[in-house]
Amino acid sequence: MNKLAVALVAAIAVPAAAQNGAAWPVTANGRVCTAVQSVVDSGSGRLSVTYDAGAQEITLTSTGTVASPLPASGAIDLDLVLLDNGATKYDNMWATRHLTYTRAGDEVVFTTRFSGKENVAQILADLGASRRIGFLQKGEPILDHPLAGLAAAIPQLKACAVKAAA
Repeated sequence: MNKLAVALVAAIAVPAAAQNGAAWPVTANGRVCTAVQSVVDSGSGRLSVTYDAGAQEITLTSTGTVASPLPASGAIDLDLVLLDNGATKYDNMWATRHLTYTRAGDEVVFTTRFSGKENVAQILADLGASRRIGFLQKGEPILDHPLAGLAAAIPQLKACAVKAAA
């Protein structure tokens, strides 16, 4: 059983009430607003979702420990998958995403962007409807994050970003 399947089984085992309980505080910084995972998943690190409504751009930033021979900085193409996205158990419709990264010791910060009104609306809908997000290389997870509680923060993130862009 691969690591993503194990993560899926673990996520399913968590009661629905616990899935909805995780908070994602939303903060404004200039013309952008960010929702940050308040509880770091021990195997995944921390995920943040930054929304710039003026530029119609979402930035996903994943910070965590990655056991990999990656150089100090660069770019990598990884497959994005969402688990339990509504009725779809394994949603890979975003296909391969280009991520930039920087390494500081064992910790790596990965970033990918979604631009345009339709892409922004779709990624926010997908993040809100999914239980977990993963980035895979050759079918093996490099990064994965639980999304518990993000659905409740998305309306706050949207309102904050619209206000910040005004």
